[in-house]
Amino acid sequence: MKAIELDVYAKGREEIKALKRQIDDLKRLNGELEQKVADIYGAYETLQYSFRGRCEIYSAEISRLRSEIERLKKELRERGWEEH
Repeated sequence: MKAIELDVYAKGREEIKALKRQIDDLKRLNGELEQKVADIYGAYETLQYSFRGRCEIYSAEISRLRSEIERLKKELRERGWEEH
């Protein structure tokens, strides 16, 4: 009877060790995934910041060019040019 109890105890102990190893592996993988997510999010923020800056530059350039077009149209109208 005692041998059977030791066998059950040994199996339980091995199963606990295996589960602890599995938990450690999952924690390691989770840490790796967290790092990848942080890296991706950092790249996303950098891209978003860069895009926002470019949009502001392009918006300013578009406004400047529209003003220039209006100024040139005004000059042409003063010289007798008619828009079609």
